[in-house]
Amino acid sequence: MDMKDIAVIYKDTSGIDSINFIGQRISEVFKGYARVKNYFLNDMQPSDIVNADVYVLCDEEILYPIRHHINDYRNIVILKRSIGKSHVDKLMALPQDTNVLVVSETLSGTMNTINMFYDMGFTN
Repeated sequence: MDMKDIAVIYKDTSGIDSINFIGQRISEVFKGYARVKNYFLNDMQPSDIVNADVYVLCDEEILYPIRHHINDYRNIVILKRSIGKSHVDKLMALPQDTNVLVVSETLSGTMNTINMFYDMGFTN
């Protein structure tokens, strides 16, 4: 069986610990089936083309700028983060009107997390 290529594309190298974590998890899941390689939009030259079987975008904001660097839009996956059940139970136990600080590596990551909270029914 031929190994597939997965291109994980980030806006830049900020949040390198998260980048390494994500790469390790994807590599573990597809071990023996796919090679995983990271790409950073801010390092790409206008003529650079990323050839892969699947493109994993770690931020929806790079969907438009990446269009000149990939050859097939049908194989794009937008990576979304989730909250584990044990953490949801802790969040649900917070009293109404409790102030919560949401921290992420990027503004869009923080906004995605806040939107996920709203989707889950958190309104305080």
